[in-house]
Amino acid sequence: MLNLQSQNGLAEALAHAAEMTRVEWQQHYMSEFGMDLLLADPSRRSALPSWADYYHLLRFVQKQYDYVFIDLREIVNESTAEVVRSARGVFIVCTPEVPSLKMAGHRCAELEACEIPRNNVHIVLNRWEAGRLSIKDIEGILERRVFGTLPNDYANVSDAILDSRLVSPGSGFAESCRTLARKLSGLPEVPQLRTKFELLRKLGRLAS
Repeated sequence: MLNLQSQNGLAEALAHAAEMTRVEWQQHYMSEFGMDLLLADPSRRSALPSWADYYHLLRFVQKQYDYVFIDLREIVNESTAEVVRSARGVFIVCTPEVPSLKMAGHRCAELEACEIPRNNVHIVLNRWEAGRLSIKDIEGILERRVFGTLPNDYANVSDAILDSRLVSPGSGFAESCRTLARKLSGLPEVPQLRTKFELLRKLGRLAS
């Protein structure tokens, strides 16, 4: 969706992960939007990587970065199971509709069957709108807590996709992403900014 292409990407990095050097690593990723991105290309046909390939790649990148995020397919196979076992947290993204919530429940069960601790599996609710199913009702359906929510900011997200860019930093969606990022990284919540009226009242007290 970011309209990015690279000659080498995930498949090539996995194939050479066991003997990867920092110089070779620079030939695989792309630096865009303040991030290093290792792109996957589903159209390329290659041998299915093994769990050992993922193991070696994870060991390498963990030494290069403070945070590593991996976007997996819905179904975890024997190879990608190494990724979810190594992760500090695994996040299932779903929407506040009953079919999506039921499917998220199945995904949680599949991950736990791969020996992923229940406390490491989290739910992120996308397209959240107040006035629909409550968080309490959703947690009742899932039988687990909701880690975070992202609003139904259709216009801003659609514009970003059409322009092959990140969502506008001033949008409500982007602010929710920043809140989610702070929670993921263990940073404290940012205090709410004081309103203009509160500032005027403070100035009035100082003037008097």
